[in-house]
Amino acid sequence: MTAEHGPLAEDESKREIGWHISGMMVSSVVQVFRLRTNSIRYDRHKNRISLHGESQNPGSPYKAGVIAALVPLSAFMMYIGVAAMFWQLPNALSSYSEVLSGAVGGLYLGIVITLVTCTIPLLERIKQMSVVDHTTEPLPDDLDDLKQQFVDGDLDDSEFEAQLEDRLTEVEC
Repeated sequence: MTAEHGPLAEDESKREIGWHISGMMVSSVVQVFRLRTNSIRYDRHKNRISLHGESQNPGSPYKAGVIAALVPLSAFMMYIGVAAMFWQLPNALSSYSEVLSGAVGGLYLGIVITLVTCTIPLLERIKQMSVVDHTTEPLPDDLDDLKQQFVDGDLDDSEFEAQLEDRLTEVEC
């Protein structure tokens, strides 16, 4: 089942340099997510997240909205973390080398400028993001269902053994 959710608003006029940089920021966060699971993809040009795999609630608009909000906010938080790591580094390196301290300070300044430039476009991405949900419900485990029917008393011993044998031969084929 495929369900498409969003965008909440569409505004092409707000797509400037900050929009493109924020797209790269979101894309980098999705790549980090993909290290853990291969079930999420992001197209920064279309500002669309695609979800694949199994889910307990496929096609849920709530899930799509949460993902559309959390992915750009995660990008912002990741880059805030990077900026925080560089906060005291120029001062610590100044005793070793002025050139090294200046280079790290310039890198830190670049990260801060990027964050300031991309804050509003990241928030705009939330409103303009669409989520395509290709997830499906997990397939029920036939053997667990069969066991539960036996425990519930829906099947007697001979019916349970016959159905168990049928399902095991299906698995072997």
